[in-house]
Amino acid sequence: MKKNLLISLLCLPLLFSCNKTTEPNYEWIDISTNSTFIYTTKNAIVFPFNTTMSLRYFKNYDLNTYDENFNKELSTLFLDNVVSLHKKLDRHNYYYVDDNVDDSLKEIETNVKTINDSYGSGEEIVCSDELYSLLKLGYEMTLLTNGSFNFFMGKLTSMWDYILENVSEDYSLLDLLDPYKNPSQANDIKNHIKALPTIKEIENILTFNDENKSVVFNALEDKDGLSRSLNDSKYRPEITSGGIAKGFATDLLKEILLSNGYNQGFINSGASSITSLSDMDFTEKKYQNISIIDPRTGNSLIKDIALTFKLVKDYSLSTSGNYTYGKSYSFKDNEGNNIYRHHIIDPKTGEPSSNHASVTLVSNSFSNGQLDALSTAFVNTTTSEGLKLREKLLEEFVGYDLSIVFIDITQESKLDVTIVGDIKDSVTVNVKDAIVHYE
Repeated sequence: MKKNLLISLLCLPLLFSCNKTTEPNYEWIDISTNSTFIYTTKNAIVFPFNTTMSLRYFKNYDLNTYDENFNKELSTLFLDNVVSLHKKLDRHNYYYVDDNVDDSLKEIETNVKTINDSYGSGEEIVCSDELYSLLKLGYEMTLLTNGSFNFFMGKLTSMWDYILENVSEDYSLLDLLDPYKNPSQANDIKNHIKALPTIKEIENILTFNDENKSVVFNALEDKDGLSRSLNDSKYRPEITSGGIAKGFATDLLKEILLSNGYNQGFINSGASSITSLSDMDFTEKKYQNISIIDPRTGNSLIKDIALTFKLVKDYSLSTSGNYTYGKSYSFKDNEGNNIYRHHIIDPKTGEPSSNHASVTLVSNSFSNGQLDALSTAFVNTTTSEGLKLREKLLEEFVGYDLSIVFIDITQESKLDVTIVGDIKDSVTVNVKDAIVHYE
């Protein structure tokens, strides 16, 4: 559910990567999940990761020989693994491991929903390598960010998913569903916040068995009159794969492609994460241009560019922000201030974050899964808090790099840009009256 802040050349609304060449011995292969769908066990149709996952691959005929099956084999490898990963990482639906077998032989995939449905039962769930790694990463990133990214706020995000989907489609539902307008909804938000596990509780909420790759989802005690111990409780903890699953899947897709010898291209995961398969040596210009759109035009048909920067090395990138392409809405409060509702929920307030218009992270060291969670965490912190978090991360991960671009909008509707880290030397701010800070 995350982070639409970059413009795309791959028919995605937001991510832009430009590495064109006019040489006849070069060819770009574009593969995407635009026409890929999955059936749940209830025969509902689901699109992988509820977004477009894309691979842009660079064929250099001077360096390699390609047979006639190359494009088909690459496409099959990428798309089949996207589908497989979605089935393992989804928290909403169940799927069959293999749809192409007789009904009597069909096996249901163990996924995030399986773990959530086991809450409080004491059952030890044996996981695939991918699911087990996701659960450990989400747990660790929650503790690392002190809950600014919260892996266990699935119930709260589900409430906002429902609000955003319905109000964005029918604005007349605003007074009924938005907590600013409806006291009952506001009280529900408060209860969800109260029910969220504390950092101390999170330390014991999952029991991991590395040898068996199994997990027990432990129940929490009831709190302040709220039931958290029952599986069917409205306010119990629930794992959410939003804000981490696409980045984590990007890491696995990259690993799969590299292990099969594909190392000249870029993976674009839902306009929120992008990663290169190697350094930029294979491109004509030896670098990749990334353009971040002006958030003031984020939901407009015509989007302006806020800034651009060049990426040379093998990198991972994640972006988050307080606007989305599609399910979002805004209204004026009683004082005439604009309130914007979007999909990144601040666990401290229980409402869509209002700290930054966008945050982009770039690293040659941190994984896409880590950056996916961290970009959410940075959106949920102020700039000063974010700088302290970055300092903490670099102290803990010795030798790692982490560049950040914060974009805010002033009361005068000007862009306020803060650029942090090594990337500042390669950034060009395209907005003339922008206020730019370097840290």
